Amino acid sequence: MCSHLNYKFLDHFKEETVLFLHGFLSDHGAFDSLIHDYKDKFNILLIDLPGFGKSKSVGFDYTIDTIADWIIEVLDEVNLEAVHVVGYSMGGRVAASLLYHHEERIGRMVLESTTLGINDEKKRQERIELDEYRALSVEGDYELFCEKWSNLGLFSSQRNLNEDQKKIRDELRLRQNPVEVADSLRKYGTGTQTNFWPIMKSNKKVLILAGERDEKFVRLGNQMLKIFDNATFICIKNVGHNIHLENSVEFNDRVIKFLLEGQ
Repeated sequence: MCSHLNYKFLDHFKEETVLFLHGFLSDHGAFDSLIHDYKDKFNILLIDLPGFGKSKSVGFDYTIDTIADWIIEVLDEVNLEAVHVVGYSMGGRVAASLLYHHEERIGRMVLESTTLGINDEKKRQERIELDEYRALSVEGDYELFCEKWSNLGLFSSQRNLNEDQKKIRDELRLRQNPVEVADSLRKYGTGTQTNFWPIMKSNKKVLILAGERDEKFVRLGNQMLKIFDNATFICIKNVGHNIHLENSVEFNDRVIKFLLEGQ
């Protein structure tokens, strides 16, 4: 096993594999209810990013770019030459680093509700300070932090989730280790990560997804169209930041269709 990252490889004896990278306050279990739609077409690789699930952050000196290198170690361990990547939010930022540093190991890429970093130096510093405040809040009262996180405007559309969906979401958040979560914020929050906006170049096929009710990431999605040579942007109606939770049917339809276009 890779010493840095906990992972699960579901070998369905297919030619191609899809790697899923989860968002903040979650782990690879976030995709448990989605992946059954992929098993007839793809192998599945699920990874806990540092600070979440069973992957540790505390005690390791790393950046978002180091995580990309660790993911390559996982690919080598399971003998995968290349994978398609689906990255959500924080996982999308990791996916961008993976694409930048290891493009030759990527097939197609799906970026859901994510960014390539922060261009403006003042805003970058403000985000570092905000993430430090959030890290302290996580360490102080994690349950209260999760409650406040759920009430962010970013997730307002999730009020329409059914009770089972809310329960799954909340259990994922509450089972994380606060000390690890706080450490991850300090090490690869949006402010501290490499800013890929001015340096990203790729001719890989990229599908950019954002929810109609998530105006910030709709704007960022459109901006990413100018960065990638071969990208498509789709705005999903009537959902917010977490598209795969709020409308898993359309999410999977869009993603699977996109990935199969390359076969």
